[in-house]
Amino acid sequence: MMNAGGDWDFAGANTQYLTHNFHPFAARFIPQIPSKLIQGYSRIGERILDPFTGCGTTLVECKLNGRDGVGVDVNPLFTLISRVKTTPLSQKELECISSWRDNLVQKAASFYGQSILSDFSSKELTATLPNWKRIDHWFSKTAQKELAAIKSQINTFDNQRSKEFLLTCLSSIIVRVSYQDSETRYAQKIRPVNSFSVFNAFFQKLSGMMERMKSFSKVCSDSKIEVFTSDARRLDFLEDESFHLVVTSPPYMNAYDYHKYHRQRMLWLEIDPLPVRRAEIGGHDTYTKVGADPETYFNDMRASMKEMFRLLKSGRHCFILIGNSVVNGEKIQSQQRLQEIGRDIGFVDVHMVERKVDKSRKSFVCGARLEQEHIVCLKKP
Repeated sequence: MMNAGGDWDFAGANTQYLTHNFHPFAARFIPQIPSKLIQGYSRIGERILDPFTGCGTTLVECKLNGRDGVGVDVNPLFTLISRVKTTPLSQKELECISSWRDNLVQKAASFYGQSILSDFSSKELTATLPNWKRIDHWFSKTAQKELAAIKSQINTFDNQRSKEFLLTCLSSIIVRVSYQDSETRYAQKIRPVNSFSVFNAFFQKLSGMMERMKSFSKVCSDSKIEVFTSDARRLDFLEDESFHLVVTSPPYMNAYDYHKYHRQRMLWLEIDPLPVRRAEIGGHDTYTKVGADPETYFNDMRASMKEMFRLLKSGRHCFILIGNSVVNGEKIQSQQRLQEIGRDIGFVDVHMVERKVDKSRKSFVCGARLEQEHIVCLKKP
């Protein structure tokens, strides 16, 4: 079974290499963990499942290590990001994106040179501003106009892979150019947004992503990666015993509301946040309420772990990275509960490995910095 004495802390390790850097994602699954598990518990060509794929960390490691990967998430924004991070682009596709970028630079410069910032009426660069509720609370007029202009130009792309690559780039800068305080604080913070600053942020990010994609496309395997927008508790579209390994990190109870902190991104990409909010498990807003019942979280995890058990081949392993939680002022030993649930479902050889969280990493549970995580190790008989 798992080498408990190995290094699972990865203190100071680079967690942002290649496409892992594409998009902000708080409390992300550091890539060294799935990489080590994939190499240790599967063979090249085998199939791996991550039912809480988030920003696609496990899937990127599958692609780099020659394993087929399937990722599932309830949030369409996350499945978009995961798909882009694991889809290599050809030199021709990157050249087309580069030409598109150069064209947009010229249009934006020409537009500002005409000194008609107020109405975005340039024939070269037009855009319809979105009108959802409270947009003025979260975005300056300048940011609204520049984001809308970029999005309108992205929509002219016929190549779907390239278009999704550009949308992911746009999404990655949205919080930075908004009035949202940060990736982990959902409060308004007014800050200056100067003319061309959104364009500059987009162009800078795009250049970095293109270089990283060029490198990724050279070193990644030709393994098959599939990403589905669905619920980890109901995976009936996947066949029984069709996976050789499960590697995942579900949302930690009472840690983070993904739908909330990515809400502005979802709205810009025309994704309805409400269904995601309803389907998301473990949310901070849910478990900070007076009288919140942590059993609802473990019921959700039981349902998802039953699916993991069903989908896993006999004799193969399932690894779940989890952190402890605090609900109603009481510390919840989530890893112990998941071990118990695993045994109830039918997993054997159940144990766990404790790892220290890098102090520089932003991991929070109920507003406090998370210092430890646990890898729950399960085997299907």
